[in-house]
Amino acid sequence: MQGRPVLELLDVDPMVNVNLPDGRYRVMASLHGQTETRLVKVRGRAGENLPFHWKGQS
Repeated sequence: MQGRPVLELLDVDPMVNVNLPDGRYRVMASLHGQTETRLVKVRGRAGENLPFHWKGQS
């Protein structure tokens, strides 16, 4: 998390899996102009679940 984008995905499905090197990441997701942010620490092969929910969306 050195301030540089590592990955940018546009117009993706509701569920996305990515494989990133170990480190700390800021994950930002946007829908209809609303943006949510999560911080995550990736270590080894353990997976992380980062749910994003927007009001009015199922």
